[in-house]
Amino acid sequence: MKRSRSFILILICGLFQVTALGQNEFIKVESNEDQPLYSIEFGDEMVGYIGGANATLLKTTNGGSIWKHVDIKDAPWVFSKMDIIQMDFINKDTGYAIVGDHSRRSLNTAIWKTVDGGFNWTSIIVTVNMVPWRIYTTGIDTGFVAGTAYFQGSVISNLSGDSVVNLHSFSWDGANYIEAIAIHADNPSFVMAVTNVPSVHRSFDGGLSWDTVTSNIDTAFNDLAYVGNGTWVACTKSHESLQITKDSGKTWKWLPTTFAYPTYSALCISQRDSIVSVGYSGSLKQGEIGYFHRSMQRYQSVPQKMHDVACSSITTIAVGDSGAIYVKNRFPLQYKTIEKTYGIHFYPNPTNGTLIFKEELKGKVNIFTMDGRLIKKIGLKSQKLDVSDLKTGTYIINAELLNSRSSIWDILLVD
Repeated sequence: MKRSRSFILILICGLFQVTALGQNEFIKVESNEDQPLYSIEFGDEMVGYIGGANATLLKTTNGGSIWKHVDIKDAPWVFSKMDIIQMDFINKDTGYAIVGDHSRRSLNTAIWKTVDGGFNWTSIIVTVNMVPWRIYTTGIDTGFVAGTAYFQGSVISNLSGDSVVNLHSFSWDGANYIEAIAIHADNPSFVMAVTNVPSVHRSFDGGLSWDTVTSNIDTAFNDLAYVGNGTWVACTKSHESLQITKDSGKTWKWLPTTFAYPTYSALCISQRDSIVSVGYSGSLKQGEIGYFHRSMQRYQSVPQKMHDVACSSITTIAVGDSGAIYVKNRFPLQYKTIEKTYGIHFYPNPTNGTLIFKEELKGKVNIFTMDGRLIKKIGLKSQKLDVSDLKTGTYIINAELLNSRSSIWDILLVD
């Protein structure tokens, strides 16, 4: 249920036609959990959250290589062991969670907000007749809340401060619900939502009014994302799971996947791999992670059914049953060696000019972009490093320690 806020990827229809087996590029990392994990969301480049069954909440502060259990201080849904169905974080500390019973959409759910990284939560008041199922924020106190309503079917409302207001109803069947909602990155006033009916709801004025189009899809939608160049991609509960549209949801075209014909549950847009999707294939519900790279669709089979995936500019992470977390490096570097919070090797970070290393280094310092492109080699003469010529952004630094055979990998933020 993920979207990319930091970039737009241009997808050319019909580009991906070849299927290839991946090389296990997604590496399983330890979660210390056996609960199903349902939702993953990044607050910034380094801080991310995973929500799962029985109030399970995990957090990373190093881009996803290490995850730790969050000891939630005070929230009634923790004591009642409710599931974290979906999350949406605006920054590293502030985000929202929809909690309830993941397996039963018709039961009441609740929306909660944290401003301290998941330790404390406050309730969001739902003032309208709806069962929230998805939240898509456009700011700290604004956004869209979608789901279902008794006797009103699929509905969309607005997040306004600590309340949910302004109900828009689309049918009278209470079994209909919104499964995903996304925003056109080039035109933020254009919002699209997809349902289990299936149908497509659209707003061209930022959610003030909506219309409904009947698509050529005959099976329920699972997820939706805007790719770029007027193209949207969705996954459905079908062996033709990946579908793309270039006419705002009226007609959809199957994007061929693997010969296993997986059913994808969620997708995200990756800077390196374009569309990344997760789900399962076969009657045994074996998990599958699919991704496109260099015009070829690759896939990796995993033992667990997968539920969600998130793409940051550093990494792509998929989560699923039995506490499964799979991480894929987003650049051709040994990212798995970055196992500590960024900035532990030097300061200030973020910086706008000079870095001071806390350890003695030898040789040269290599600086990479987040997609793995080497842009700078600097010879060290002291523990100070001039990076004033770097543009604002996020970088990777690699250097060798003076009294060790090991090298350091660290994240550099430039203001």
